Amino acid sequence: GSSFSTAAFSSVVIFVGAVKPWVSTDSSVCFSQPSSVKVKANAMKVNHFFMQISPLELSDEVALHKIVQRFYSGKLHLWVYFVKLVLTLVKFILTGMQPILYVDGNTKLDVDKPIKGVLLMQDIDLFRKLAEKFDDGQIVGAPMTPSLLKILMLLFTPDEAEVALKLPFQNTPLAEAKSLYPEHGDGIETILDAMAKRGTVFRDNKPGIGKRYRLLPSLVGWAETPIWHGKPTQQAKDLAPLWREYRKEGFAAEMAKGKPLMRVIPVNTSLQDPSQVLPFDEIKPIIGQTTYQAVAHCPCRKMAGYLDKGCDHSTENCLHFGSMGRYMVEHGLAREITKAETLDILKAADDEGLVHIIDNMEGHMSTICNCCGCCCAFLGPINDNWGLDMLSFSNYVASVDEDACVACSVCEERCPVGAIAVEGDFAGVDAVKCLGCGACTSSCDAEAVRLVLREEVTPPPPIMEFIEARMK
Repeated sequence: GSSFSTAAFSSVVIFVGAVKPWVSTDSSVCFSQPSSVKVKANAMKVNHFFMQISPLELSDEVALHKIVQRFYSGKLHLWVYFVKLVLTLVKFILTGMQPILYVDGNTKLDVDKPIKGVLLMQDIDLFRKLAEKFDDGQIVGAPMTPSLLKILMLLFTPDEAEVALKLPFQNTPLAEAKSLYPEHGDGIETILDAMAKRGTVFRDNKPGIGKRYRLLPSLVGWAETPIWHGKPTQQAKDLAPLWREYRKEGFAAEMAKGKPLMRVIPVNTSLQDPSQVLPFDEIKPIIGQTTYQAVAHCPCRKMAGYLDKGCDHSTENCLHFGSMGRYMVEHGLAREITKAETLDILKAADDEGLVHIIDNMEGHMSTICNCCGCCCAFLGPINDNWGLDMLSFSNYVASVDEDACVACSVCEERCPVGAIAVEGDFAGVDAVKCLGCGACTSSCDAEAVRLVLREEVTPPPPIMEFIEARMK
């Protein structure tokens, strides 16, 4: 029962405290000196009856919760884990190794330390396989890093990870999904529905077919689903620092590989000559062709806020269309809006000086992000000079009428990438850095700044060209 489980597990914690009374915030059971801040898993093998330590670096906020989940789910009896853990710790002590139990403090049991559960090494191997699946053959993959493993461990239970390993990235009817999991029988529907609600599996209901499921990729997928709803949940707060680290470790480079994922589009009113607007930059007709519209909160600004690095820009302006938008609304991640409301949101974002970016594919739009230079996962690496091709700039560039300019510096303050600056009596534009977004134009009372066509016009690539470039 619960009282026995808690008491027995408390005994383990007390035993561990007597052996080595300190707790780290790194992952799994491992060995290190007490002075270590970041603990690295040593490349060693421990008897398979106990566990196996991999040479992979792990750190922070993953631990001890998987075993607790299994205690209470009845998957394995508590005494098996209790005996195994005690014997393992004894073996470590007798062989001169230092045992360290890692915790993240997310769930507090009635014990001496805030414990979330023990993560067994076979679970780490499971999550490594899952990470490999998310990185294999995807338009946006998920390069293996320590932060990625911790992100996946926050998003999936071990049982869900097992399910995810078999689920395709293509829409799979329920009947076909059941055949993939004979061990679950009809219960797989409940599991997949729960994963859809958690934001790791896409679900829709196709007339004549019924429920369909597919595994969500990193982007657009589980990189955003825990944040879109805008609620400051513990999971969202735990994910925020991990995503910041993961971008540095390799995810930003993944987003920039091949061809940029997204492209900048200007607002028509910012053009010096509105007749110069290119067909693929006409946002109103593109929105008019969408079948479903939804708005969620910007994951970039929300996560920056959880880290006390946010800005004053609004957040409910992450726009999604079609089946993904419908999925988001059905699972409480967004709210449905009309086409007119979509245009109103874009106008408000333009007034704030946010940059509109959409899918970098000809004739396709599933998302419009409204981005700031301080928090955005695309603009941040540009401003920090990471040397990555994060965005396809628009086919326009800001141009200043030197005679009309009053050197008020408002355009300089609004530019999200520092491409415009007042130099003496008027503003000057760095055409190489300029996104061509038009953020500098709408606030110019003197109407001295407008967008003009660049000398070389580059249309968005056809879908197959885009996919081929991304998959190389």
